[in-house]
Amino acid sequence: MRQSVKKNLAQADLNIKLLVKNQLSKYRSKIEIVADILRISRTGARKTHIIYQGNLSFKLATTYLKEALTAGLLSHDENTGSYSLTEKGNAYLTRFEKYVQGAKRLEKQQARVEDEKTMLEQMWFRTNFPANAEIT
Repeated sequence: MRQSVKKNLAQADLNIKLLVKNQLSKYRSKIEIVADILRISRTGARKTHIIYQGNLSFKLATTYLKEALTAGLLSHDENTGSYSLTEKGNAYLTRFEKYVQGAKRLEKQQARVEDEKTMLEQMWFRTNFPANAEIT
């Protein structure tokens, strides 16, 4: 009983994270969709669950599931219809998380560089116009 409650809570947490992420960015890349499918399938999930939780169409989910099976990222139990994460799929998720962290660091660095550029432009702008010119 406790294990099913923990599983449901973990799944609810994942659902919230996916929903927020999907609302913040209009489109997901292929590697993000694959990562979402793998996260959903971590504890075993049927196709309808993946479609619903991953916010995917039936056609798109079918395509991605076939590709994930072919790549060895997921396994499929014919008896239960459940898709499960493989060791290779887990390695993909680990690598994907490192990629996301690196991308976030780069975005922060890019923002700092852009801020510095703005400061330099403002310094140049202020020195190349008369002192009584209004700067907005």
